Amino acid sequence: MQIKFLLFCTLFFCGHACACSFAPGYDFVRPSSVQNGNVIPLKPIVSVVSVHRGTDDGNGGSCSDAGMIVIKFEESNSPNKTAYRFKVLDSEFFSEVLPKEEVTYTSYNRSKREMYFVWFDLGESRPETIGFTLELTAVSASGKESEPVVVIVSE
Repeated sequence: MQIKFLLFCTLFFCGHACACSFAPGYDFVRPSSVQNGNVIPLKPIVSVVSVHRGTDDGNGGSCSDAGMIVIKFEESNSPNKTAYRFKVLDSEFFSEVLPKEEVTYTSYNRSKREMYFVWFDLGESRPETIGFTLELTAVSASGKESEPVVVIVSE
């Protein structure tokens, strides 16, 4: 009888479990993952590839409610020797979405030179348009910083 009750509770309370998952869009810098000595990184050349808003498709296990921003780097800094610092200048919400620590490309898409950032969005219930200013700085392992670049992220 106890096993039937446990099975019932498990099925009843776990019916709405969320199964959505994304591969990491960036990696946090580990001391050995970025080694660049005294070289000052070049100013990043970046573009916003896409801004995708989330929707509610009624399926709690899908990833439809996730928003995603994809940023592409097109400069000559070595992807294995350079990290990046992001600073949102005019949006409190996106200051929490983007990492506060220095990050580098994830091993999943290092050759693409892209990073992506995901948040739970539900665009139709929060219909305001996305628009904020992002400052990016390339950083070497020794802490040398490039000149920052400012990018406008908008829908």
